[in-house]
Amino acid sequence: KDLVEWFKKRPLRLETKSFRCVHACWDPQEMDILSKYVGIDGVASDDAIFREASRDNASIYRLLYGTDIQMPWGVTFRDPDGVLHRNCRIRWWIESARPTWKELLISRFSGLERFPDSVVPSALFRTSPPQKITFIGHYWLEPKSPKTPLTPMVACLDYSAGSGGPV
Repeated sequence: KDLVEWFKKRPLRLETKSFRCVHACWDPQEMDILSKYVGIDGVASDDAIFREASRDNASIYRLLYGTDIQMPWGVTFRDPDGVLHRNCRIRWWIESARPTWKELLISRFSGLERFPDSVVPSALFRTSPPQKITFIGHYWLEPKSPKTPLTPMVACLDYSAGSGGPV
């Protein structure tokens, strides 16, 4: 409970002249929707935002969890806890207007090698490549992977820190 209270006092997003920070996804459209709950400092000014912070609230979900889409052809995967997933997070920062499934989907788990190199129909996803350096967390990238920016404008700071990996 103390940790939750601590997080409530932190900005949902932070923007300076030279960089941005957000937990999972920098999306100006969703931030506009949430602006009624957020002060100029980026901190939620109303507990209502936390009551609404569920999968049903697309705006807060996108900022805190990122974007996911249903995988094609009935493909599923199980995470290390055995939970079956039909959806997979996407690289919302991707600059390609016509990414393939392998380029768009993010997963630390096996199964993505099964996807063909076919282009994802644009109606299935929305990307928002940052125009300013953006720091994100949340994605639990493979701890042994190189610690390099995801793009020239996006860097992930979480390499499985929640399960003992590096930050």
